[in-house]
This record gives sequence, C-alpha cells and structure tokens, in this order.
Amino acid sequence: KADRRCALELPPIRHQSCTDLTQADPPLNTPDMMRSWNMTVFEALRETHDEQRRLLDMLLQTEGDSEPRDDLFKRLKESLTNHAGAEERALYMPMMEHDMTQEKARHSVAEHHEIDELVEKLEATDYSSPGWLATAKQLEHLVTHHLDEEEQEVFQLAGRVFDDATKKRLAEEYHQDMKAREAA
Repeated sequence: KADRRCALELPPIRHQSCTDLTQADPPLNTPDMMRSWNMTVFEALRETHDEQRRLLDMLLQTEGDSEPRDDLFKRLKESLTNHAGAEERALYMPMMEHDMTQEKARHSVAEHHEIDELVEKLEATDYSSPGWLATAKQLEHLVTHHLDEEEQEVFQLAGRVFDDATKKRLAEEYHQDMKAREAA
C-alpha cells in the first residue's frame, strides 16, 4: 500500500499515515491524563472538546467508503455520545438549579439532540455517497458552533454560579461518568 501522508499533523493523535488511522489511540480523557484532582469542570470539558475538533478535522479529510473514515466516524460518535451524557449530568443538571444558567443549559441540551440527529443521518448514509460528506460538514459546523458557544458563553456564566470547590467536584463527576461510559 502507498503511504499517503495526512494533510494535518494533530498531536496527541499520533497517526503517521492515513492508512494507519484505524489503530486505536488511548482515550484522551482518562483520569490520569486529565489530572482531574486539580482541574475545573471547564478545563476537563475543554480537553474533550479539543479531541472532538481533531477527530472532526481528520474525518473531513477522509474519502469514500474507507477504513479511516469508518474508524474516525466511530471514534467521533463514541466521543460525542459519551461526552454529551457526562456533560449533561456533571454540568447542565447543576446549571438548571440556578435561574441565571437554566436557559443556557436547556439550549445546550437541545443542541446535543441536534448533533445526535446528524450523527444518525450519517449512520444511515453510505460512506461513499456525496451526501455523506455534506452531512459530515454540517455536523462539523454544528459541533464547533456548540463547543465555541459553550467555551465562550456557557462556561463564563456557569463560572459565576459555581464556587471553586464545586467546579473541581463537577470535574471529578464528569471524569467518573466518562470512565464508566467508556467501560460500558
């Protein structure tokens, strides 16, 4: 097989060539890698957000019904699903207890559902279909909009209602939930 180089060099995903993309990388959100004992929930979530951005970038570089596309899509889907569930429990549920953050939390949960619908649409579309790439680009746009909005608006608002100890406790809850989801 020819060794075609990927257009992006994106550490810490350590792939040397596009044909190597199916090799499993360790999850980027394991407790030992994330120093959960010393980070806030916002820092923990940003690490997963960065992983999702890298996976989306790499996915959009794949072509047709290929092993790299299949592998990256499965990894992205798992990351989005696990992250959304853990984030809703560790961040949005506590946010809904405060009037100041309730509406932002509801809006973010609604965006998770929109992302789920696009993932389902991609699952129902053949990888080699031109419609697959168009839908994947819609997913990338929606996910990056959602992540940017969280990081630029939601985190700042939530930071005003949670004290430092709560932010750290929620990070631990997020990590534990992610660990349980990844093990399931």
